[in-house]
Amino acid sequence: MILTALNDYYERVAEERPDDIPSFGYSFEKIHFCILLDKQGRLIEITDIQNYEGKKARPKILIVPESCKRSGANNYKPFFLWDNTSYVLGADDKKKPQDTLNKFNSFKALIDEQLADTETPALKAVHNFIMSWDPALAPEIANWENIAGKNCVFRLDGELQYAHDDEEAKTLWRALRSPKILGDGLCLVRGEKGPIVDIHPAIKGVAGGQSSGVNIVSFNTGSFESYGKKSGANAPVSDLGAFQYTTALNYLLRPGSRQLVRIGDTSTLFWTEKASPAEDILGPLLCPPDPETKKEKGKTVPDLSEETKKIYDTLKRIRQGKHLTEYDLDDSVFCYVLGLAPNAARLGIRFWETGPLSLYLKRIGQHYRDIEIERQYASEAPFPSPNPLLLETAALRKYDNIPHVLNGALQNAIFLGTRYPRALLTAVLQRLHADGKINYLRASLIKGYLVRYFQANPSSKDMEVTVSLNTESTNPAYLLGRLFAVLEKAQLDALGKINSTIKDRYFGAASSHPRTVFPMLLNMAQHHISKAQYGVTSDKKIAEILDKLENYPSVLTLEQQGLFTLGYYHQRIALYQKKMNTQEA
Repeated sequence: MILTALNDYYERVAEERPDDIPSFGYSFEKIHFCILLDKQGRLIEITDIQNYEGKKARPKILIVPESCKRSGANNYKPFFLWDNTSYVLGADDKKKPQDTLNKFNSFKALIDEQLADTETPALKAVHNFIMSWDPALAPEIANWENIAGKNCVFRLDGELQYAHDDEEAKTLWRALRSPKILGDGLCLVRGEKGPIVDIHPAIKGVAGGQSSGVNIVSFNTGSFESYGKKSGANAPVSDLGAFQYTTALNYLLRPGSRQLVRIGDTSTLFWTEKASPAEDILGPLLCPPDPETKKEKGKTVPDLSEETKKIYDTLKRIRQGKHLTEYDLDDSVFCYVLGLAPNAARLGIRFWETGPLSLYLKRIGQHYRDIEIERQYASEAPFPSPNPLLLETAALRKYDNIPHVLNGALQNAIFLGTRYPRALLTAVLQRLHADGKINYLRASLIKGYLVRYFQANPSSKDMEVTVSLNTESTNPAYLLGRLFAVLEKAQLDALGKINSTIKDRYFGAASSHPRTVFPMLLNMAQHHISKAQYGVTSDKKIAEILDKLENYPSVLTLEQQGLFTLGYYHQRIALYQKKMNTQEA
């Protein structure tokens, strides 16, 4: 079903925007430089065609004759009228002269075979250049240190199009293209008979995948084969079907695609059954931008761009369960959501969800409603995207340390509207105990988990997890968290700024085994209250909380530890509200 949906998407884009997507036999490739030739095939210069963002260069994405994976018998297979400098100039920076010479000779043989008799000026110039080129001259080319090893195309001086875009070049390429065919058969993707291809085109642009590309369908060892069938015959897909589904994937994965968001190591793709603005908005709704900020009278305050404001306004509406009117959306349009993750030379399918747009808008809105919690600072994102949330589960807050199981599980919970994984709560609490940081993002995750946990648990459906401080709650774990925050405040009021508070020393024990810790903390608090200028205020708050608390539980479950943390977070914000609102984030 995934490949069929991708095949159908290719056909829709090819019909609606034929110039945006490669036609049969062509592919998107990253091109860095253009070899500019005169009519005699003499080198004029090698021009940089990359896109620059400041000083950072990004290769230009061009549609060129398709590439293939080079290994085994294809190890020195050249690409037609484009390639890296090892092939087109016989020089690179790899210091393997014989290997580089073999590559150049293979490219030279291909050009001579295909273009020896051409009368087309651009193609004739390429032929003359390659036949007369001396690879030893490459280091003398201006800017060679940046050109070496990069992908290049050809262009004749005075012409606007590249050599591979010439009509004769296209005719030659159609005749030259020769994928390995296993014979005719029924294509599982298109549902019609056609030549079954052995190896499918590579999929590029997946974060963490091999630079040469990866595959969804491949049978590279005998253990994957069955019923006596070899390689691609185990899952017969026609040449056209393989091209169309892989090209659709590469189109969705292209740099700058608004239908792609990267969450941890997962590339999440969105598309619709028919043309719809939903294709451009689902990504920003799932991963909204962080709020832009500015300094104002020494404070960090939001300074939202028009685009960010529009996204936030949309998210507010769907979080409240309201219908969207500003995008002219058809709520019934069918949507596809595909999560891909690298797995050696293959792509792993993290998740695959389908359904009407209205369902996805409802579930994304529900997600942001469930994780909504009072912010510590006005400059914090009101709609935190999954990436910063997942970073709070990772050691040292590094993407590489995000537990892989949480990535797909979190997105599944968002798109299916199911419970967040318990491992998410475990990971947050572990990080919290390790570094002592109880912040807005961690509190958001804990709150979201608990909301759905209590909704799914028949014995606790009436349990309310609030956005801000709930002074009416009588839940022991929540009350103990509130009490811990007040005790910490009493300590700071008495001692001022100190290297470590009771939170640094006792939070883990207090949130898991309160009966062993709180009697001692309360005795300590009496000393702090007697020393503090406003100790009576803390004393009243302690008495108010203790009045609702019947006893100290000996042990708190993970969910109760989550409630403890929320109680602490809510009470701390209430205690420091004015200070936090004026403080820099």
